[in-house]
Amino acid sequence: MVVEYLDDSVIKKRANELIDKYTSGSITDIEGIATQKLGLKIRFIDLQSCYGNGTLGMILPEDKMILCDKSLEPYGKYKEINEHILRFTIAHEIGHYTLHLKYMGDSGSPFFHRNLKNHEQKRLETQANILAAELLMPEAEFRKVYIHTFYNEKIRPTYDIKGSLSNKFNVSKEAVGYRIQALNL
Repeated sequence: MVVEYLDDSVIKKRANELIDKYTSGSITDIEGIATQKLGLKIRFIDLQSCYGNGTLGMILPEDKMILCDKSLEPYGKYKEINEHILRFTIAHEIGHYTLHLKYMGDSGSPFFHRNLKNHEQKRLETQANILAAELLMPEAEFRKVYIHTFYNEKIRPTYDIKGSLSNKFNVSKEAVGYRIQALNL
């Protein structure tokens, strides 16, 4: 099976369709899109013990379910950090659900991509990440907020631009850093 190359503009268009259809407000209600709009269930299990360290999420399309690692449950001491990672994980799995169903076949196996070549697996993951970033940090709004925040930083040199954008979009500083880099800001 050959994984189709999707231009970033195609992925961005799909993300914006989801935003336009399902979102009102400045912060994307990613859990609402998954559960209320796409009809997906979100469950927490010990994915890392089952599938290896670093496995934070997977989509089971036949069951219409996103599985998230139990470490991301939005409770406890690391609630804020977990919430940021959880939101990105859910958005990433929505990316697979909306872009990659044809590659998953009938089994819905969490290892659907094991039959793909390494570069094809990377392509799927990159495409899901691009869609997730666009859902959570829509380009036009992100650019506008970045520019406004950047000028504030110039006025106050100790200002934490990534922290400010992280709070504004409810994502991790790491996700903000990747978004800044992807948009050449």
